[in-house]
Amino acid sequence: MTASALQAMLTLVEQQRQQQQSQIMTEAHQEAAAIVAAVHQQARQRMKEAIRLERRRLDQALKSAQAQQETELRRQSLDLTKRLLHKGRALLDQALVELWQIPEHRATWISALGQRASLFLPPGQWEVHYPSTLDRAELAPVMACASQSGHEPPLLQGMESIQAGLSIGCQDAWVDGTAAGLVADRDGIDALLLAQLQSKGVSL
Repeated sequence: MTASALQAMLTLVEQQRQQQQSQIMTEAHQEAAAIVAAVHQQARQRMKEAIRLERRRLDQALKSAQAQQETELRRQSLDLTKRLLHKGRALLDQALVELWQIPEHRATWISALGQRASLFLPPGQWEVHYPSTLDRAELAPVMACASQSGHEPPLLQGMESIQAGLSIGCQDAWVDGTAAGLVADRDGIDALLLAQLQSKGVSL
């Protein structure tokens, strides 16, 4: 083999080597690009999932916070209602006692109870419970109602436990017109107080 033939052969081998190297590099770049693309796609999917989970966590936290806030607002509203009703009942009790202290109102109160007792109590002798500080002479309207209804003269008993009003009974039936008796229906009194508060624009 001549020197020129050998040179030509070496040149051909070098060209083939370069082509193979170029092809290998091209394939390597393609594979690397595919790997990078796959990694990016996986990263994007993971990011999307992380964002979805974070949004879900935030939504749940927001809903939980709103529920807690609503619960707290309801609790505060309930506490306010309880305080207002407690204050309202106390004021009502005080107003009834103060009303009893006014002679003309006390006389009307006593007369109304006597008339109510004559309508609702069964036949028999009445028993009248009244504040121990009350002058018995003020019970004359009750005595008159008992007489007009055909009852025996009532049994009169002063009670230190009664601050205002009267309680008139016969057998097992009673007309409780004491201050405590008039507010004994707590649910009914509370309903009236709530209605009064709402009519004044108090939001509960």
